[in-house]
Amino acid sequence: MRVHVVNVLRGTPEVKGQTLDRIAGLARTVEEKGFHGLWVTDSFGRGRPTLDPVVAMSVIATVTRRIEIGTCVLQVPVRHPVELAHRIQSLHALTGDRLMLGLGSARPRPISTLSARITPSASSR
Repeated sequence: MRVHVVNVLRGTPEVKGQTLDRIAGLARTVEEKGFHGLWVTDSFGRGRPTLDPVVAMSVIATVTRRIEIGTCVLQVPVRHPVELAHRIQSLHALTGDRLMLGLGSARPRPISTLSARITPSASSR
């Protein structure tokens, strides 16, 4: 049996400035305890601050050598496909066979609602 750890990545006010150390520490502990991998979640657009899963996986890859690194359903429709492919290809080049990518089409809100929240209107530019 292969057992992985799943972590929900959120920067919260009480740990402000410690998030990088917390992710790195968790990754080291997962590897030291003999788990097979560490997976991160993607909750972009759900109304709360979250960390980018590709950035978080890069931190995990930096401080580990053996464990698999993966996403629990990366939300593809809310990202530009070329930019996402480049980021994933770069991470794969750095991690090799350790990268496990879970992709999904589900999203919490229609894409038009999310892009309206992150794209400034013409009048505000």
